Amino acid sequence: MSMIKFNKLKAIYAILFLINPGLFLVFRLPYQQYIYENNVYDFHFADVAPNFFSVFMVVFFHKSLSNDVNNKVICIGHL
Repeated sequence: MSMIKFNKLKAIYAILFLINPGLFLVFRLPYQQYIYENNVYDFHFADVAPNFFSVFMVVFFHKSLSNDVNNKVICIGHL
């Protein structure tokens, strides 16, 4: 029974991994372009959001390939 839940969890992480590039592109191209063209001050969210979603993309990719069920690693990013 735990193997079925584990496969569902890996599938959820794989789906989230596939959704994240779309969020990355939305915040990178149209949103950032709109903010820059209209001189909107959004607390630098247009600059930070693409990098924020790319970190989650790496985390979801790692979690979808991981064999450890109790893996509680939080990836903040690397320098």
